[in-house]
Amino acid sequence: MSTFLRNGFDFSKKITKDEANEIQQYIQSRIGPIVKFFPRVMISYGTSPRPNDEDGTGIGILYAFWVIQALLERNIDCFSGLHVPAGTDWETYLLRISGSWKSQAVILIVIQTEGLYKSKACLREIEAAIKAKLH
Repeated sequence: MSTFLRNGFDFSKKITKDEANEIQQYIQSRIGPIVKFFPRVMISYGTSPRPNDEDGTGIGILYAFWVIQALLERNIDCFSGLHVPAGTDWETYLLRISGSWKSQAVILIVIQTEGLYKSKACLREIEAAIKAKLH
């Protein structure tokens, strides 16, 4: 694990693509094959880029990372968009809510950022969770 992930992040600094990729790779390394991973806890977040953040990054990634870390430290498996590998259809996330007989999700944690409300994907995730009667 890099110094960035070990020591935390200065929220006043911009988030780089390298840092966002490092977070995603670290999270993906904590699970086995994605096709076999159907946790009970789901996390929805909007990326929420700030003016100086690099494209494709934002403060929402950091908030999601710290929630995921807190859950993992307590041996609670969870799933977010950060778990979805590059090149994989993001709708694999929705399958873990309600689109598959394998779905085990019972809770959706929504990380509220400005970007959440601007993201059609996030709103679809929340709608799917409501329809699936997640808590």
